[in-house]
Amino acid sequence: MNKLHALGKAINSLALLSPKLAGNIAVRLFIRPRRIPVRPTAQAYLNKAERLDADVGHPLVGYYWKAKGETKQRVLLIHGWESHAGRWVPLVQRLRKIGVEVVAFDGPAAGKSGGKETPFNFYIDCIQEVERQYGPFDSVIGHSLGGGVAVQLCARLNDSRKPAKAVVMAAFDESNHVFDRYQKMLGLSNRVRVAFDSHIIGMVNRDLDEELSIQDFSNVASVKTLHQVEALVVHSTDDLVSPYEEGLAIYEAWPQAKLATFESEGHRLQGKQVLSHIVEFIGS
Repeated sequence: MNKLHALGKAINSLALLSPKLAGNIAVRLFIRPRRIPVRPTAQAYLNKAERLDADVGHPLVGYYWKAKGETKQRVLLIHGWESHAGRWVPLVQRLRKIGVEVVAFDGPAAGKSGGKETPFNFYIDCIQEVERQYGPFDSVIGHSLGGGVAVQLCARLNDSRKPAKAVVMAAFDESNHVFDRYQKMLGLSNRVRVAFDSHIIGMVNRDLDEELSIQDFSNVASVKTLHQVEALVVHSTDDLVSPYEEGLAIYEAWPQAKLATFESEGHRLQGKQVLSHIVEFIGS
């Protein structure tokens, strides 16, 4: 039995005594990412950027790079789970060469930003605050969890502030599918899953006047409303984190979307061909 299944077995045993406590523990594990260090070369590039900040109850650290030459547009980059703004350095370098000024933030509990947890709804709130302070943006690019955040940001902005373009990389289509994979990965019982779902939705609605459901965070449902946002959906068929079929579902639901399919780029999508597709789309 691997460590994850051993952990899941312990949570399942606890659920026999207290499903609520077991569900709460499962949620806390789910929303607490490891803080991955930035590679020295990427950190050196981040150090050259203008430092930005946002307050979301704890500090968020951001980075701003001017375009090289005449500025043609502004782009916001949103990284994924257990990542940081440093993952964007190769793309930032290319975007700046075509006249793009770039803003990227370390998300909550990532990079140099504060916090210990990264619930999907809270990450969305954080990026909405970033957009309020430093937007509007002509384009937004998100990877993995950040791709879902990019979708939700576009859906929540007023028409006057929506970006003209969005790039969604290796994103999931429905939160429930992510929960399903988490349940399978740990081998959690259905008893724990019920308590997990209940705790998740309780967290979402804790400080809201209206009650939301998990479906309110559906990426497929959200992109159907984005008629004025041109999209590029980027996914690789060998993605072992977010299945290719989920990217395809986003593409098929988005009124103005193009699909860039790769076969050996995995989940990270950082190869030169991927970057070239994105830069060409943003610059067109």
